[in-house]
Amino acid sequence: MANDIFDKPFSLVGDATPEKMYQIDAMFEDIYRRLASTQQTVVQAFPEGQPVDVTRWKTGPWTYDGIVPSARVARLVHNLAAATEYADFAPEGIDTCVEIAVTPLGAGASISGIRHFGQISRKICIVNASGTESLTIPHEEATSTDIYRFNLPDSTDIVLAPYQVLWASYNPELHRWQLMVTPHSSGGLSGGGGVALYASRTFLEAELEAMTGATFCEVIPAIANTCIVPLDVVWDNDVTDAYTNAPTWVVHRNGGGGNGLITPLSLTYSTGPRRQVYRSAMVAGSDPLADFSGTNVGCTLAAALTGVGAATTTVHIWYGTFSTV
Repeated sequence: MANDIFDKPFSLVGDATPEKMYQIDAMFEDIYRRLASTQQTVVQAFPEGQPVDVTRWKTGPWTYDGIVPSARVARLVHNLAAATEYADFAPEGIDTCVEIAVTPLGAGASISGIRHFGQISRKICIVNASGTESLTIPHEEATSTDIYRFNLPDSTDIVLAPYQVLWASYNPELHRWQLMVTPHSSGGLSGGGGVALYASRTFLEAELEAMTGATFCEVIPAIANTCIVPLDVVWDNDVTDAYTNAPTWVVHRNGGGGNGLITPLSLTYSTGPRRQVYRSAMVAGSDPLADFSGTNVGCTLAAALTGVGAATTTVHIWYGTFSTV
């Protein structure tokens, strides 16, 4: 029988090299997969679910699925409508997947519960695949069946910013999904142990020109029985045409007025991108417990921008928390 009737996927002629060894390994993996499928050694994680090859999870690398959409079993891809809450979330394949990659198509999308089978532990990864929209994971939202809900630290909703990821673990004793890693940088969790949390907000030209010093713009939502203490603040400006004034930015709590301010910083709204950083404690005489307890924290301009041009500003705040009970 002539050798040329065989369809060899790789050329293995020559001395062994790392690349050639990788090719040999890939070839044997392909053979193993073909044999496994004919001998039915591929296992099912759940009777109604799709078959999942678990062999590669024993030694690594921990890869799953391929580039062909029809082969995607462990990683689900799903779009979420704007301003829509997904209760008892259960797209096809939910019972066997390892990862859910969801893309919010507009603001206000949330997942309040994920269907889970039986009293058994499980790990699942939730990915916000959008590059522009956030995804909310609410705490104990009543619209989902109780055993499918999320029980979150500090009883506070989690907001996954664009491209952020969280790992969830199902607790069969509590009958709830819980987070595997805390805190999360998108906010909503207690920092603990000196860990600084982070929140940000982008202001468009119309908002900047409407601020008069009395306007409060929330950046960090309130956390019950918790004092929020701003630590570092960064302002990113992007200006098309320079403005004629340089109003002062202040950071304070809602209704706090002049109490507990981060030392004011006057920004220069000059043409082009510009970053200004303020790293400091609060002004002398501030009392964090009195000034920042039980309320949301935000910022404002001491005066509206004047002149011509267009501008956006993103305010980044790193903060710590401590309990007041």
